[in-house]
Amino acid sequence: MYILGHRGEILPHTQDSYENSLNAIRKGVKFSDGIECDVCKTQDGELIVIHEARCAYDSVEYCLAENLDKASAAQVGERTLSEISSKEAMTLRLKNGEPIPFLDDVLDVFSHQPNKLLNIELKGIGVALDVLKAVHRCIGAGLMTIDQFLISSFDHHAVYEVKKADHLGIKLGLLFLREDQPTQTIMHPWVGQEISSAIYPNFSIENLNSDIAQKVDPDVIIIPEPTLVGDNVHLIHEYFPNAKIATWIFSEIQNDQSSHIETKIVDLKGKGVLEAVIIDDPEKTTKKLRALGA
Repeated sequence: MYILGHRGEILPHTQDSYENSLNAIRKGVKFSDGIECDVCKTQDGELIVIHEARCAYDSVEYCLAENLDKASAAQVGERTLSEISSKEAMTLRLKNGEPIPFLDDVLDVFSHQPNKLLNIELKGIGVALDVLKAVHRCIGAGLMTIDQFLISSFDHHAVYEVKKADHLGIKLGLLFLREDQPTQTIMHPWVGQEISSAIYPNFSIENLNSDIAQKVDPDVIIIPEPTLVGDNVHLIHEYFPNAKIATWIFSEIQNDQSSHIETKIVDLKGKGVLEAVIIDDPEKTTKKLRALGA
């Protein structure tokens, strides 16, 4: 079972690193088994690593500027990445003062580290095939191996694009929201539906059994920790008998229910069910989970 740093690491009370920054990614790689990161695209098609939007229950909020320092946030204003060139993106700074990394920068961190896993989440519009090309180049150059990659998304159609174009057999993951969240939340509301009609799927029989999910036939189903309960594990294996499960843990939940969550993770790991656990504080939580036998 892999323990992965969520966006490298997410530590809200530190100036040392910031989520999806290279420093956070290096720390995630150092203290855990790899990281998860979000990939979007600039106006001129370059792949950039940042969390540009968030799902807030039944709506999506564009939050690029919130990740930036004051000067960069003022420079960006209300523009989206589709209105920002890669040249300008290079001048922007995250809240901790670091530049926004590009996907190639992240791949450089992972090069020649054979035991580390990189989970690339397809976050932006139209990134699927460009991400696949970058991954193929990296593998072809001998910098990483096929087994070191997991490409995933809430946009199941984007993952299917990867599946159709991939000839190497890279692991694919489908992401789902909690079962109590609305199922028709539009992923990219700042563009017209003729550009992107993707929605955030919640965890449900309907979405597990959807035509697109069945076409992907994923290697990994990725769900939030509260959804990781016995009945749902059985449901996943009913529709995807060969799939493993990954889960991400919300820091605020982990802080309140730490022992319960850790017991659950160790138990499911022992049953061979879990592929990965995605955590916000890799330095602290990896040690704790490993000490408990995860």
